Amino acid sequence: MVNASDPFGHADQRYARIVALAADAIICIDDQQRIVLFNTGAETTFGCTAAEILGQSIEILIPARFRSGHARHVSTFAGGPPAARHMGERQAIYAIRKSGEEFPAEATISKIAFEGGHIVTVVLRDVTERFKAEERRRLDAEKLRRALVAGKLGGFEQDFVTKTMQLFGDAPQILGLQKTECHRDEAIALIHEDDRDHVAEASQRIAETGSVDLEYRIRKPDGSIAWIHAIGTIVNDDRQNPHIFGTVQDITHQKNVEHELEGRVAERTRALQSEVRHRVETEKQLVRAQRMEAFGQLTGGIAHDFNNLLTVIGGNLELLQDHVTGGKPERQVRRALEAVGMGTRLTQRLLTFARRSDLEPEVLNLNDQVINMIDLLRRTIGESITISSVLTPDLGSVQADASEVENAILNLAINARDAMPAGGKLVIETANAEIDDTFAGSIQGDGITPGRYIRLSVADTGTGMTPEILTRAFEPFFTTKEHGRGTGLGLATIYGFARQSGGYTTIYSEAGLGTTVNIYLPRSDQPIAESAETLIRFAGTGSKCILVVEDNPDVREVTIQRLGKLGYQFVASDSGHAAVELLKADPAVDLVFSDIMMAGGMSGYDLAEWVQTNLPSVKVVLTSGYSDELAKRADKTGREIKVLRKPYATADLAAALHEALEGT
Repeated sequence: MVNASDPFGHADQRYARIVALAADAIICIDDQQRIVLFNTGAETTFGCTAAEILGQSIEILIPARFRSGHARHVSTFAGGPPAARHMGERQAIYAIRKSGEEFPAEATISKIAFEGGHIVTVVLRDVTERFKAEERRRLDAEKLRRALVAGKLGGFEQDFVTKTMQLFGDAPQILGLQKTECHRDEAIALIHEDDRDHVAEASQRIAETGSVDLEYRIRKPDGSIAWIHAIGTIVNDDRQNPHIFGTVQDITHQKNVEHELEGRVAERTRALQSEVRHRVETEKQLVRAQRMEAFGQLTGGIAHDFNNLLTVIGGNLELLQDHVTGGKPERQVRRALEAVGMGTRLTQRLLTFARRSDLEPEVLNLNDQVINMIDLLRRTIGESITISSVLTPDLGSVQADASEVENAILNLAINARDAMPAGGKLVIETANAEIDDTFAGSIQGDGITPGRYIRLSVADTGTGMTPEILTRAFEPFFTTKEHGRGTGLGLATIYGFARQSGGYTTIYSEAGLGTTVNIYLPRSDQPIAESAETLIRFAGTGSKCILVVEDNPDVREVTIQRLGKLGYQFVASDSGHAAVELLKADPAVDLVFSDIMMAGGMSGYDLAEWVQTNLPSVKVVLTSGYSDELAKRADKTGREIKVLRKPYATADLAAALHEALEGT
């Protein structure tokens, strides 16, 4: 280190060595503002040597934009008595390196008077990293504030040292305060007197575990009581001062609902002989629900691949059918196609049973549904039970999910079979029904709207039900069958389907005499839709071009063969991204027919959105065998998109394309 003079007079050389080797920058200035000491820390901080700096004005180390203010400050400071002043703790001062780079700093300035003049000593520290950390913290706090506002949550930060709390988001409104900062004691005073010990224990735990999650009540300044859910975590700042960051949420409404539900549960469980029995039964139901959820997830995943296989099998069989006429080969192909149809219905029933499929209502004649089910029922329930049907010839139409209707008939037939182990009779009946106010008022449970209905009845001559069992028949998971033979979901599913379709379900049963289940569905005045087989004749004008987007090569191949059979022109792509590039290069496509779930990161819905944005004249039809995707049926703008469920017949494909292209 080089000194222009000895600013310490004859100071001890040990002190001079300490100053020279200090990590902070230490600079001494004489009364002419000239630098007379520039230690090693200063050389490192400013990027220059003492030889370059000594004797020059201190202004060489100050950015030009601050020099005038610095001159006034130094003049005032120099004219006063010997003193020390710290600068830059709340608002940084700025210095400049040899390279011209400005940096924030903290500085302690001391005036030392001696005979004949004075020296100003500046101890300066580069706080660039601290400022960066504080800026990151500020940005994080802003992100947190925005997240809290978006989630209607309140946030808080408590300083252990000052015991102050900063409130963010909705925290002031949640706590009933009119400010964004309060003392910890003020927040504690809001806690309901009955919950203070509980909160105090939790506060003790946070020091041990580093976090806390609790619910408690507060009494707001206006006297109202609110329930609060608070989560807090201890975090150290850059100075290793502990802070608690956390969120608060007003859960008063949820608590009120919980208390109301608890009251209802208590009222209903007073008749139970043992709370233990009730708890055990509840746990059993929970296990069953978890199994059903797992079954539903498994079924939903398998359905996608299984439906792709059925699409390939059915499509190729249809194409083969054109080349096979007469005799045994034609019958074999027809039976194979019927098996594909049965596989399709089986998959749909599994999805419905597992609650992985939304209802798809259409206008139906229930007579057709019963007739279609008779052969299947005979194979299912065995020869010991006689099946007969009583179908009203002039039966009206209903608007319901055909698969759910078939599922209901099948479930009721299976229940009847189990109630007739030694054989018996099963009768399926349809009828028009007019429900008046008197009959509607006699129905227990949910309110029933009087009006015109279609009644579907399934009656058996089985063992029947006792009054006690009859009152619980529609409860989920309730079953009288032995373990492993029933889930208790059959009647509950039928009841839910009827209610979701605007109808209702009743049961009449007597022990030893049998059971009759009546499903009432609202009568529809809409005409039954024209079948896909008749619509197929509209397809294939020869002037329409279809872009097929499908990542499964077998499904893609059978699809383009079907399109060729229907007379369409076509192009094909194996991913959404490839389809976009193809459309950019040659947009002369009338319709995009795309799978929904595809590899490559671009789904059918994403592709549909791109087409509707960039090529609005091009129509879009999507297809999928995965039930969760089928439930969406709309792009991000909410526009409805035609979705064709896999597997589908050529007639179904023709109908879907005709509807989209012609706007019918």
